[in-house]
Amino acid sequence: MWYLGYYKVQGLAFILLVSSLIHREFSEHVKKAGIRESIQDVLLDSRMVKLVKRGGTWKCENKKPSQAALLEKLDTSLTPDVPASSKS
Repeated sequence: MWYLGYYKVQGLAFILLVSSLIHREFSEHVKKAGIRESIQDVLLDSRMVKLVKRGGTWKCENKKPSQAALLEKLDTSLTPDVPASSKS
């Protein structure tokens, strides 16, 4: 059963590869946008923005002006493109 450990290691290596590719692309995008904050600070600020679904439509809540400016620099819209389905 030695091969079970092999496949787990290969799966973990794949996940680490994909996450490092995402991290590199994001850091390049942050640098191009001219943001002087660290990547961790940008991610923390972005996580604080909350989208809620009310009355069949998605709305952005609890955003601060600094978060809106940050997301605007990253070419991220605060109006979601997610179509509201009839479920939940």
